[in-house]
Amino acid sequence: MARPPPDPLYSLRGSSGEVNTVAFLNPNDGQDQLLVSGGSDGQVTTWSLKTRRPVCSFAGHEKSVIAVEFAGRNRLFSQGRDGLIRLWSLADDRSQHAPTPRILCEIKVEAAGFCRFCLFRRHISLVSDGPDTIVMFPGENETALKTVAIATGTGQTGHPVYKLPVEQPERVGMCMAVHLFETEERLFGAGGFECGDVLVWRLEDEMLMTRVSLHREPLTCFSLDLTCMRGISGAAENLCKIFEFELNGSELISSCVKSFELLGASKGVSDTAIRSDGKICAVGCWNGSVQVFSWKKLKPLAVLTYHTMGISSVTFSESCSSEPAILLAVGSRDKRISIWSLYN
Repeated sequence: MARPPPDPLYSLRGSSGEVNTVAFLNPNDGQDQLLVSGGSDGQVTTWSLKTRRPVCSFAGHEKSVIAVEFAGRNRLFSQGRDGLIRLWSLADDRSQHAPTPRILCEIKVEAAGFCRFCLFRRHISLVSDGPDTIVMFPGENETALKTVAIATGTGQTGHPVYKLPVEQPERVGMCMAVHLFETEERLFGAGGFECGDVLVWRLEDEMLMTRVSLHREPLTCFSLDLTCMRGISGAAENLCKIFEFELNGSELISSCVKSFELLGASKGVSDTAIRSDGKICAVGCWNGSVQVFSWKKLKPLAVLTYHTMGISSVTFSESCSSEPAILLAVGSRDKRISIWSLYN
């Protein structure tokens, strides 16, 4: 007899719109663990996982919020369908009468679409006036991806600004997902495209290094595990693909090494996440399920069926001394966020 799916630890309710995106902020000593969510109504909400209640909720964008990410405890990036990425200064969550978050910086995203930005943080200090964070997002026309460097302490933008080119952009289609990663002290930008391929550029000279063909249908998301230079991708189909990178001198070599079918009629994949300890990965599906696999052998472990509508976002927390259990947060179109502890 098959084991029934596990239940979440708890759920966070009260979102006025569909939950499009969620992200953790891991606690320092003596502080609560926070989660941030972005909704289809433009609201951005930070949640305390200790009280399981909102700490702050504000109108972040005029249109749907598609991405959020902390950049330190009092700094938050958000991205909306209004074509803006905003850096917010948040009040101390311990204050009783917290003022409305204020905008430190805005970045205009010319490209239309649903692609979420990504961050690469040099350090977490807010003391220095120099740029400490690189933001990458889709470009337009021959510029496939674009980056902007920001000093999160002040909100000032500066160099480096990279524009990563692609020939015949009509053949790759829209950019659907992006990642920044560093290996052997070199910074790379990766983009997943409507054609089903992942392309990787070296930022320092804006050179296209490799391209790996993964899906016949439009790629919707991908995640990377830099400890083994391996990734997982999802698309508008019932398949996930596993791909690998190998840095050989000045060359970056990529290959698709495995394809596996999802359980049941997933209809498509909206998001993927790999846990930092390399034990499991999570796949959020259009049918409202989250499928959990062992990351090493891709053995099916669980199908989470708590949500009643499509999954929008899946993300893992980081293990730390004050919160040793790694949590999984799931955001859904049913306006709920579920929190899970799996295989810790």
